[in-house]
Amino acid sequence: MAPTTHKLSGHTGTQSPAVAIPRHLTGSRAGTALRNSYAAARAPSTAAQSQAGTPSHLTSRMTNLQLNTSVPTTSTVPSATWNPSQAPSPSAMNHNGLPSVASGAASGTSVQQPVNTAICTISRWQRRDYKHGQIISLPYHTPNTNPNVSQADPNLTVSPFYGGIYSKRRMMVVLYIYGEALHCLPIYSFGNRGLSHKPGHLKKEYVCLRNSTDKNFLNEGIRKPLEVKMRVKDLSITSTLHLTGGIRVGFNEDIAFCGRLTEKSYNAALALWEQVVVDAQNMPWRN
Repeated sequence: MAPTTHKLSGHTGTQSPAVAIPRHLTGSRAGTALRNSYAAARAPSTAAQSQAGTPSHLTSRMTNLQLNTSVPTTSTVPSATWNPSQAPSPSAMNHNGLPSVASGAASGTSVQQPVNTAICTISRWQRRDYKHGQIISLPYHTPNTNPNVSQADPNLTVSPFYGGIYSKRRMMVVLYIYGEALHCLPIYSFGNRGLSHKPGHLKKEYVCLRNSTDKNFLNEGIRKPLEVKMRVKDLSITSTLHLTGGIRVGFNEDIAFCGRLTEKSYNAALALWEQVVVDAQNMPWRN
């Protein structure tokens, strides 16, 4: 049976190669079957490789389908500092066991045991494990809107249904702790270029982060830098907090605890966030 060819849409510039999917695998039910088969192929198995659902069988069904299953590591992180866009995993922060920051406070509903399968990763963290101003790292996924990203990029996964998905383990600051989730602000380094390349009218939406150990910090922003105290390593000097980039984070996501803003800097971050919210609210209604 001839395959049906689907092209990834939503991108400008050079088109990505067509993704060939067998006709009998198109459609919502078949898509579910494909994902289930893919997950089964990644799970450990003692069955013979010739049986249906094994990697060799799955490979023949997924010819030309671009699915990147490699897991990026933190080996590219500079040895002296943490890069917020290549943030450390829980194992790098030495807390793969019981929560190292647990308290006696009441906890919301959460899993009690971690889960790590081919299609699901759940930590044992609960609401009580989080504090205002904490710097956490977690996998962060966005639609790929950069046509220049290489298909060999280990952070890129190409879905036959939704196109390119770009994933990185990114650092974020816990701004608020709600009943079911965290409200966090992401940290960027802009490819280690820092805030200097951002247009002047956008710099008000960012604030630089300074390690408490850095007494000669060069501020590239228009706001007073916020002070951070990190675990294991300092934060790279190009790290910048995105005040307008609020993100919902679940308590039981694959999170590592990397450091924390000082109390004074957390309160300053909160005031800056409230200021940009008011500025946005004051924009006139447009027809």
